[in-house]
Amino acid sequence: MPRDFDISYDAPIDQVPRVPVGKMWPIPVHRRLEQLVDVARADGERTSATELLAAIVYAFEATPENITSALRAYRTSTAGEHLIDRGGGDVLRFKKRAQGRPVGR
Repeated sequence: MPRDFDISYDAPIDQVPRVPVGKMWPIPVHRRLEQLVDVARADGERTSATELLAAIVYAFEATPENITSALRAYRTSTAGEHLIDRGGGDVLRFKKRAQGRPVGR
């Protein structure tokens, strides 16, 4: 990201400079993000994990109470609680998925 630059307050968000996020997180959290994208696409949205994450960050009400509550819920969660559709059994199995948008979309 450049050191100093200006962005118009009224600039559409999809037209402003971007920065990489590049953070590491647990596999079940990543799978949940993939599942959330799948749900959105099944509902007709043409979206990506990047756009969905940005939308979630934008929509999150930034109060100390909300932030603290979200952190506490996350810190006390289990791997299985992160998945929308975890299947059956006591062990979570993960298969690597192709990156990016599905072909033909």
